[in-house]
Amino acid sequence: MEEAIHLIDIPYYSANRNVLTNAELKIPGLKMFGKHTMTTAVSPLPTHYHKNSFEITYVSDGVITFHVGEKDYKLRGGDVFITFPDEVHSTNLTPMSVGEIFWFQLDITNPNNILFLNKVASRTLVNHLLHLEHHLLKTNSKEMLLLLKKSFEAIFYNKNAFLSSSYITVFLQKLLDCNTLPETKLSLDMESSVNYILTHLKEELPLEMLAKLCNLSTSQYKQKFKAQMGISPRNFINFQKIEASKLLLEKGMDITNVAMELGFNTSSYFSVVFKRYNTYSPSEYIKKLKLDI
Repeated sequence: MEEAIHLIDIPYYSANRNVLTNAELKIPGLKMFGKHTMTTAVSPLPTHYHKNSFEITYVSDGVITFHVGEKDYKLRGGDVFITFPDEVHSTNLTPMSVGEIFWFQLDITNPNNILFLNKVASRTLVNHLLHLEHHLLKTNSKEMLLLLKKSFEAIFYNKNAFLSSSYITVFLQKLLDCNTLPETKLSLDMESSVNYILTHLKEELPLEMLAKLCNLSTSQYKQKFKAQMGISPRNFINFQKIEASKLLLEKGMDITNVAMELGFNTSSYFSVVFKRYNTYSPSEYIKKLKLDI
């Protein structure tokens, strides 16, 4: 078993990934705050923990896997994943796939001074977070995403710690309300569309055709699918095709035949999409399978 490391984030700035730490944030208890837009898959998170700190990850787009204890949790847009102080977690060797996340760590070493709250409010917030019953929470994706966007923009662009902290406080209070909410069900047309996609992965699945099956325009279909599934329809289709391709590769089918089987125009395009979602190519995946035998 991989030994867990104490992972400490460092400041990072790029077009797709920005990470602020306490030195830049200057918000009591907020250890770090980050945003990452993944246009291609990135390497799996190692087995790690955060000392005295909650880590709260909001998935705004895509499908992300987290692993705690003996269980895998698969998140999609609108989902929040919480790890508790010193709790060991990872992505269980699964790459972080195409999508976008916001995440922050709340250090409760001093529970009397969190997010500029007074002593009573601060301790109450920490106590409620410690008593959360679930790692994975379903949220009102638009509202929660807007709060995190405003919070991140307030501190990243305007250096306004008080405004940023206020948005995070509201986010956390609304998150606590989500602890008892049932999982949102898909509308009948979206449920039918998802089932159609999963049973027709060998086809090209143009969005215009899928929208027509739901009696929606293409733009309406894309918006409704993303709102309910937390991932764009094209991203969902590609992700499912690549997951299906792994099973075919594991059975010994060659790359070209797998590409044709799943409706890709060429094996080279299939390889590009495969690597985009996994960080490695189909041929590298086959080699990895042989090494694991």
